[in-house]
Amino acid sequence: MKRGHALLILLLLPLAVMSQRLVQKGNFFTMWVSGGYSNFMHTIPDTKADGLGGGALGVGYEYQYGKFFLNLGAEFSYLNSISSMNMDQYTIDGVDTEGQQMEYHYNFSQFNDLHSAGYVSVPFALGFKTNYFYMSVGAKLGYAVMGSSKTTAKFTTTSTYKEFFEDFEGMPDHFLGEYSSSATEQVPYNLNVSGTFEMGWYIGPDLGDKKAKWRYKLGVFAEYGFLSMHSSENAGDVLTVNPENLTDVAVRPLFLRTPTKDYSINPLYVGVKFTALLRLPDKEFCFCIDGHTKAKRIKTKKR
Repeated sequence: MKRGHALLILLLLPLAVMSQRLVQKGNFFTMWVSGGYSNFMHTIPDTKADGLGGGALGVGYEYQYGKFFLNLGAEFSYLNSISSMNMDQYTIDGVDTEGQQMEYHYNFSQFNDLHSAGYVSVPFALGFKTNYFYMSVGAKLGYAVMGSSKTTAKFTTTSTYKEFFEDFEGMPDHFLGEYSSSATEQVPYNLNVSGTFEMGWYIGPDLGDKKAKWRYKLGVFAEYGFLSMHSSENAGDVLTVNPENLTDVAVRPLFLRTPTKDYSINPLYVGVKFTALLRLPDKEFCFCIDGHTKAKRIKTKKR
């Protein structure tokens, strides 16, 4: 009985070895850089979200088995977006330089927020490949290490008096003219969980060529964050005016002056990605058959 088992193993062993040799396998150290369009998409009323540029750098590991592969790594991304506020006029009650009561109007020609966020992420993806084409889907968990928002406002001031029918304007000595204000504040962004999709082409030697250490990938990708980036519960004033100088206006970032817990802010990042793959040394596998009188050792290199 034992001899029959040993004989069966000896007969099946070459088939196992051949199957291991027929399937292309490989371990790769990966480095990538990406760039493209980023947008912090949101549903805050009376605002419009527009995209700007973004970029990312990362390193990781890729395991290939036949027509499939697995990616795992670490990445730093820096994304930007801009929001425009639809506010034409802001009015306060004030006193002019002569001590007379008036309505003071701020007529805005520009009211923008430039949002920036830096994330350290752990991407994971599963993919399908041929010798020259690949496609993958995955997820990315990101932790915000930096975040800021720069608010810029440009406005013209006018005043209204009960005693006069027309507004007063163009009088710099009376704080009536063209002015601007800007401020940059830190914004604490939340944990980000994104879904990812990527497709592209392999560049360089065939994956089965073990003498070639380097191969490259060039592809396009899309990432979308499913969790809201920011969830402030406090609503602040759009702007604060210095009563001693009505043109001294302090503006606040959109994400800090809006109770964003009531709205969704989701990052979108799409663009082009270049990846370099460095083949790692293959490990050796040992197939051993232990009998009462002898042992047979066969070594094969993992592909």
